[in-house]
Amino acid sequence: MENGHSYPIDRFDALLRDLVTWGLVRRKDTENGPSWQLVDAAERRLEELLRPGPPLVAEVVIYLDHRCVDCRRRVPTHLHGDAYLCDACWALRSEAAVELPPPEAHPSRRRRSRFPREQPTG
Repeated sequence: MENGHSYPIDRFDALLRDLVTWGLVRRKDTENGPSWQLVDAAERRLEELLRPGPPLVAEVVIYLDHRCVDCRRRVPTHLHGDAYLCDACWALRSEAAVELPPPEAHPSRRRRSRFPREQPTG
């Protein structure tokens, strides 16, 4: 590999399958035999990702190798907090989180003062 590290090629089987499954590579027959090339959209995205700039926000990065934690489907996901969610499940979570009233403290868990309340004099 060009980066100086040597890894067994079978370590990348899942990634290579994902590239084919998601249509991010195409096979070309050449005089020297078959070869593979990234589709134009994937090449453009690689250029964007490798362009110097601010670090990527996790919600912008699309993950192809994780299942959505809510629906368990194998679809493109984003990392929201510590959960990989597809767009549909993230929308459902976002709708559910809108305008919820704050939870009331359970009476048995209220803090008690060390000082007794003053009794009203009357």
